[in-house]
Amino acid sequence: MSFSSRAFCYLLVTEPASKDLSAKSTPKERTAILGGKDGVLDRIAHNLGYFNHKEYLHVDHNWCDNMPDNNGWQIDVFIEHENNIRSANEEVLKLMHLGLGQKVLISFAGENSFENYRKEFGDLISHLHGIPMMQSLTLVICDLENEKGTF
Repeated sequence: MSFSSRAFCYLLVTEPASKDLSAKSTPKERTAILGGKDGVLDRIAHNLGYFNHKEYLHVDHNWCDNMPDNNGWQIDVFIEHENNIRSANEEVLKLMHLGLGQKVLISFAGENSFENYRKEFGDLISHLHGIPMMQSLTLVICDLENEKGTF
């Protein structure tokens, strides 16, 4: 199965519960909305045909296209969610040290922060791995300056 960043982002933005990710929601509420039992990421995984294995390898969400057997499973997508984008560097480093599979970081920031963080994370990945960020990481940032929360 091939992961599509576009399909993932489309489903994330159109998921009805995603509208609750706003400046009015607390970090605990955002974590529950995204990653709780039957949360947004569980529903998106199901819609894209993946099984979601939470906290395997200390990664928030690990998606694979089949149930594990005695040999384990091949993880297609690694997803980390970080409420505080200022401390997301550690999550980027963790994701980039994992093997094959698409990496996704979901975080929250102010309106003008996306380009700053895209550059910061891109520089970090290029420095460590010598590859452009766009080839290795899907970065999703929710704008918390907007009361409705936009991606």
